[in-house]
Amino acid sequence: MAQEAEAQPEPQFNAGLNPTAPTNNKKSSSLGLVTLKRFFASKVNLVAFTVLAFITLVSLGANFIAGTLMGQTYDTIDFNLVNSQPNQPPYPPGLGGHILGTDFIARDVLARTIYGGQVSLTVGYLTAVIVVVVGGGLGLLSGYFGGWLDGLVSGFMQILVNIPVFFLMIILSFILRFSILNIALIIGLLSWVGTARLVRGQVVSLRNREFIDAARVMGAGNIRIMLVHLLPNILLPLIVMAGFDVGSAIVLEAGLSVLGFGVQIPIPSWGNQIAQSLSEWETDPALWALFLTLFSLYLVVNGLRDALDPDSQPVKKEKEKARKEPTVAQRAKSGRAGK
Repeated sequence: MAQEAEAQPEPQFNAGLNPTAPTNNKKSSSLGLVTLKRFFASKVNLVAFTVLAFITLVSLGANFIAGTLMGQTYDTIDFNLVNSQPNQPPYPPGLGGHILGTDFIARDVLARTIYGGQVSLTVGYLTAVIVVVVGGGLGLLSGYFGGWLDGLVSGFMQILVNIPVFFLMIILSFILRFSILNIALIIGLLSWVGTARLVRGQVVSLRNREFIDAARVMGAGNIRIMLVHLLPNILLPLIVMAGFDVGSAIVLEAGLSVLGFGVQIPIPSWGNQIAQSLSEWETDPALWALFLTLFSLYLVVNGLRDALDPDSQPVKKEKEKARKEPTVAQRAKSGRAGK
């Protein structure tokens, strides 16, 4: 089984690293700064990052923004507005100080959208952390040690690949009462295979390099080699992979909640809010918040991937521009020639 695992094609991720030299903190930080410079050089990446950061901060700070500043919880009913109006809720935007109006029992739509974002994004980010820890750890161990451990992990991955996560989550919803924590935990424990394959492939290609041999000669143990010399070389592509895991977990949780199997009412999530307004889905704030989050997340992850890949078109254009620009010596020489 171990030999078959070695022969499997692994996902390749060109991170623009030089694995033939020892990795130290200075080189890792330098690579990180270069990556960030390439990333923020694109206006699309900058706008997408700003939108994603704004949605994340507002959603995760829901208790302060909606609770303290707006004076609303996710189940606060505006009885004063109900008693003052001749018709029944929902009420239109602006009425009674509700910027986006109220739902069918006079709860503030904006506040519930913010609280729903807190649930959906917490599930997404927590799932990504679990996937990185479990998948990254198992991929690092199996790729470095190989042998029976690699065969065992690869066989387990083959089993998980054939499990339909969405339908399994529906079945588990009849057994468990889903909360934010157990939804993230279950999705994370079922979705780490892609990350493990990525890390394993990177480690297999790096474990016999000269800088690893040099570390062994200098007395470094296996744990130090994995954490100090191998992990920095796979950290940046691992972050990019984690971005895809965030988006996948948000979509999965939203899909479960739309069907009524996810986070249960009255706790809001973007999914169960969309389910309550399917007749007016085109004006549903939760749907647009979900769309903006996923779209900006995709642009951010795609921008990071391009920034990490020296063969990508944006990086190639940057290198060509740098080659075409005259150096300081050439400018000085041309200036003397002009005189």
